[in-house]
Amino acid sequence: MRYRVHRIPLWPVTKVAFVVLLVVGVIIGLFYGALLSGLGIIMGALGEAAWGEGLPAIGNLGFLMIPFIAILYAVTGTIWVLVWVLIYNVVSQVTGGIEIEMSACEDRRPAPEPHVPERPLNGF
Repeated sequence: MRYRVHRIPLWPVTKVAFVVLLVVGVIIGLFYGALLSGLGIIMGALGEAAWGEGLPAIGNLGFLMIPFIAILYAVTGTIWVLVWVLIYNVVSQVTGGIEIEMSACEDRRPAPEPHVPERPLNGF
């Protein structure tokens, strides 16, 4: 069976892209939060003479950046996904879209045998 993708709808792609990228943004935000907090701890341990007065405070900002990074990543990533979907929709009008060949899946597992008790359940 051959199918052709002529157009990709924008709203479903927007919803899915935003949620997926928000989750990825939280994961990246956790990484940056841990990195900046660890950096702040190291800088605080070395003392202000080595880094200056304001730099050890960077550790306090580490985990406060998680929501900022997550939202920024989700919004900018969703915008780029929408741009590429719009480009695909314009190009597919000219070229006809992507053609996908699909076939039905064969279930290679044998069917389970029905369970038949060896003696009746009432004990006779």
